[in-house]
Amino acid sequence: MASVVVTRDGVSSPPSQVLIAPSSPGIFSVEFGVGQAIAINLDGSLAAPTNSIPGLATRPVRRGETMIILATGLGAVDPPITSGNNSLDTLRSTLQKPTILMGGVPSIPAFSGFSPEFVGVYQINVAVPDNVPIGDAIPLQIQMNGLTTTDKVTFAVGP
Repeated sequence: MASVVVTRDGVSSPPSQVLIAPSSPGIFSVEFGVGQAIAINLDGSLAAPTNSIPGLATRPVRRGETMIILATGLGAVDPPITSGNNSLDTLRSTLQKPTILMGGVPSIPAFSGFSPEFVGVYQINVAVPDNVPIGDAIPLQIQMNGLTTTDKVTFAVGP
């Protein structure tokens, strides 16, 4: 626990106790925490129903294919990084590897760490298991350190 005080325009709030954890995962989505995940097929399209997002290339990911999930809150990486920098200089992997649930089916990522292009954004490279359900709104979740993200973030899986 940590005591947090917010000061704005010279006025301080009363102290609040905040739980500090080594990670607090979340998946980026088109609709701020619900709906279509930012899950990218290796051809650069989003793993979403075909033509479902105007102006973006979309298609369902297929079983056995690898996709890239953009996430937040996956904790410390090795080697460490200076706050505010991107990770173009070297590959930085998370100290703890999450489990990815796709329609409840677990998968261990090939890579979990900082995305090279984006400051503070994690990238998870994971293959879609052969027994993941097919559909336009399959729940996509991260399990890590006893936490499981919401089942309201989804992706599309095709035959």
